[in-house]
Amino acid sequence: MAATHSPPEILSDWSAIRVTGSDRVSFLQGQLTQDVATVLPDQPRLAGWASAKGRLLCTTWLCDWNDALFLLLPAELAADVTRRLQMFVLRADVQLEISPNTVSLIRDFSDDKKLINNCYYNDNRFDFAVTNDWGLQLRAAGTEDPPAGDDAGDTASEKLRSLCIAAGLPVITTPTREAFVPQMVNLDLLDGISFSKGCYVGQEIVARTQNLGRIKRRMFRFQCAQTDVSAGDPVMNGGQAAGTVVDAVTTDTGCELLAVIKLDQLGGALTLAGDVSLTHAPLPYPVPEQAGH
Repeated sequence: MAATHSPPEILSDWSAIRVTGSDRVSFLQGQLTQDVATVLPDQPRLAGWASAKGRLLCTTWLCDWNDALFLLLPAELAADVTRRLQMFVLRADVQLEISPNTVSLIRDFSDDKKLINNCYYNDNRFDFAVTNDWGLQLRAAGTEDPPAGDDAGDTASEKLRSLCIAAGLPVITTPTREAFVPQMVNLDLLDGISFSKGCYVGQEIVARTQNLGRIKRRMFRFQCAQTDVSAGDPVMNGGQAAGTVVDAVTTDTGCELLAVIKLDQLGGALTLAGDVSLTHAPLPYPVPEQAGH
């Protein structure tokens, strides 16, 4: 029988935080931008976790699997996010741990993928589609697959970053922690924010940003000829600060990146350090505030 998906390529720089206990839904409901009650076994969700000042500490894919909620996020943030979430547990019946489950990147080849709300199922894994046929796979600890090569981890990580950038999906890392409110990285356009649920950390700032006029910064996709571009790098417009790089990945001709840009600077000649010009590239969803530029 032909394989229905590519061998999982382990993402060594990604982790899953496992949240268990009878109060896990209500606990995360008070922390994340997403309505956690809508996260069902066949309905994963994109979410953000913000500080009290409304600045994103992380973005995460939130999955319900095997009587637990999992937060999939970059490994560099996992320990600190777990520690800081633990501070809010108090008397709730909630347990937090960095899961031994592996996070991998796969490509699904099956004719009948049984894709339900961007997730696939198997007895020992949870697969969440990032874009097109590609997905993140959360596998049960101890599940083995043939090795995909010594550099598979680096290759998979670059591939995932390329997919997220092309899809306009923000991934917060250490250089951009607490740099953006959720709307700046388009979480509201990606259904990553619930404006109808109850209070959560940073909710007052997020709601005020949404309700008190036009959002002044948004995330856009760009290309450039430079290759050494990193999250947190400044974007300039004629010597003025215009924005910040969210993430970037090297391509054959330079790099592709996502950057949060001040809307009143969007029509200018945007550059990186060294006067490297940025060229707009399309996102797969509309950004309403771009219409006037």
